[in-house]
Amino acid sequence: MIKMHGYIPRLAEQALQRGRSRAPALALLGPRQCGKSPLAHHWLGDAPAVYLDLQDRADRAKLNEPELFFDHHRSALICLDEIQLLPEFFSALRSEIVGRGDGPECPDPQALPGAA
Repeated sequence: MIKMHGYIPRLAEQALQRGRSRAPALALLGPRQCGKSPLAHHWLGDAPAVYLDLQDRADRAKLNEPELFFDHHRSALICLDEIQLLPEFFSALRSEIVGRGDGPECPDPQALPGAA
């Protein structure tokens, strides 16, 4: 039985797990209100992670110096929710992702860009 206000399991969880071992970054895309943010929170679980909701001004400010942010959180899984609100950040994100490499030698994705 599903609780009314609890987490609803999603088929995308399996795709995220597969992608995590294959790529340094994952994108979680879908229509408004389909559950991307709850899925991201659930998927991060108890892992060392940083979750930023880029609709929040304080969270956006944390990305003012992207290189310092990524260096400080090098060992954490990073989720950038509502990343589409910062199109100017994509070049810094791309540089970070390319710098980390891809494939099996990069077991933990650096960022999980999500748009809710």
